[in-house]
Amino acid sequence: MSRVPASRVRKTPTASLVGYPLAGAATQARVQSCISSHGEREGEALTASLVEGATQARVQSCISSHGEREGEALTASLVEGATQARVQSCISSHGEREGEALTASLVEGATQARVQSCISSHGEREGEAPTASPVGNLSPCTKLH
Repeated sequence: MSRVPASRVRKTPTASLVGYPLAGAATQARVQSCISSHGEREGEALTASLVEGATQARVQSCISSHGEREGEALTASLVEGATQARVQSCISSHGEREGEALTASLVEGATQARVQSCISSHGEREGEAPTASPVGNLSPCTKLH
């Protein structure tokens, strides 16, 4: 792989934009190194995989310590923070249209996960309620948590 010119290297690692430490300095260093070696897209992909792994671990830990409701609330807050950072990064790199498309795909994935979780916890009727609720608002089912 050819190295990316220094002028194109982002000074702040994408991971630091998420709003919470993933694995601290080690994660930021790995993302920055990936961006320096391979460019924004690979660094962003690495960030996404690290965010996903860290999110799963933190949610599982929260469920173990506090139960399903707190774990689900943590999932929602982590997804929101990660989504905002990834969309902003996509807009910075590729423009509004790509950022908008990314938003749609992330919202769709998060919505599906939350609806499935709601159905698992409360049954079909409550699962139908969050499906119908406006995008961007917490669903009635999620508010129960």
